[in-house]
Amino acid sequence: MKKLTPIKTFAVIDCATDEPSIACYNRLLQLGIPCSYHSANEFGTSTLKNIDHFYGGFIFGSMSHVHEDLPWHHELADWAKKALEQSFPLLGICFGHQLMCHHFGANVVINKEIEAEQKGTRTVRFLKSFGEIEAGDTREFAVSHSYRVENLPSTMEEIGASDLFKNDIVRHKTLPFVGLQPHPEASDHFIKSDFKDNPPARENSERTKIEGINFMMNFLKVYCPEAYKNLS
Repeated sequence: MKKLTPIKTFAVIDCATDEPSIACYNRLLQLGIPCSYHSANEFGTSTLKNIDHFYGGFIFGSMSHVHEDLPWHHELADWAKKALEQSFPLLGICFGHQLMCHHFGANVVINKEIEAEQKGTRTVRFLKSFGEIEAGDTREFAVSHSYRVENLPSTMEEIGASDLFKNDIVRHKTLPFVGLQPHPEASDHFIKSDFKDNPPARENSERTKIEGINFMMNFLKVYCPEAYKNLS
């Protein structure tokens, strides 16, 4: 039998508590990003113990919120902070963004002043350069959230904001962490199921998919240059 060669992957850390984010995971695979799937809600961090098996990780969204203060929230945040301290790059998306900002000392609050449940697309303006993205550039992303991040600690900085919210995109100043409120990984299934009551125009949906993946690839180029080189 031919000897198999282990494949190094990006860990997709799914925090879903209802429908698993399989369509988004599959989309990354189909685009050529080598991924492995890990369910934080079901298995905690038991499948993530050896970070040498991964280039980095993406912490996905969730119907859960940080103020539920569940045991697996703490397990995942503790694992992530230790991994980051070992120079392990992590991209936090929606809940992943809120979870890590919360555990770094930011506030996560419900959207009270405007419609709490934000669903659709949103344009984010970059306040600081990030890899190939320059300050002043804009990107349109899919969004689906009822909470947001406020009052960043001194260890973090805002790099992207929208007309509605500050801290749509943040990064840690010394650790390889970036968090964003939008969903750059959003698949066709995600958009169809999450926005079924008020679907965005097709042109906006298509733009969010392109600009979302470009953002993720930019993250990989900045924090995982060797892996990025193999992908391009």
